[in-house]
Amino acid sequence: MDDPGPAIEPEPAAPPSIYAAFDRYPSSKGAAVHIREFADTLFAATDGGLLHVLGGDDLPPYQREVRASGGVVEVVRFTREIPNLLDRTVAYGVQLGAVADAAAASVRIAHVRDPWSAAPLLDRPYPLVYEVNGLPSIELPYAYPGLGASTLAKVRRLERACLARADVVVTPSHVQADRLLRLGVGVERLHVIPNGATVPVAPLPRPDGVPARYL
Repeated sequence: MDDPGPAIEPEPAAPPSIYAAFDRYPSSKGAAVHIREFADTLFAATDGGLLHVLGGDDLPPYQREVRASGGVVEVVRFTREIPNLLDRTVAYGVQLGAVADAAAASVRIAHVRDPWSAAPLLDRPYPLVYEVNGLPSIELPYAYPGLGASTLAKVRRLERACLARADVVVTPSHVQADRLLRLGVGVERLHVIPNGATVPVAPLPRPDGVPARYL
């Protein structure tokens, strides 16, 4: 992989927790819902924290929000335009590592959503929760059929290292949990948290002109 170049090094305050995901946030993707729910739960429990995600479009690289509870939530977005996906993951990890270094004195726990976020936070002096919704070593060949076997092997080794060294591994799927057990994640570290849904109190108004059978 090419040298990704120097990382952006924002200067966050003193967050008590970090949630990191190699995904654009906010967005219309289902991943954004996961990020919001998990991050909000984490930040409520720790009275604030730092969210490290991807940016893009008109999203600012840094935001600061004071919650009603008094906790402060900071959002740091990786915004560098790097066409090669794996080069981008490396640069993203460098920036996340710099953010974690700057906040080393205050962070008490970190929660990550992928190996690109887990790798820079391994072996820190606080627990690491690894949320596994999918494994890039399985998913990447479908999106990038030309991905070389040696590169894929490196991704697989990174996944295994992150799974082995995370303090807690969570997944929404019992099928995925079975796979993680086969990959060596101990049952004492593995937890299944199924996806949920927010059910509206009342249905939305029926639009004009829709068919008789309309959902």
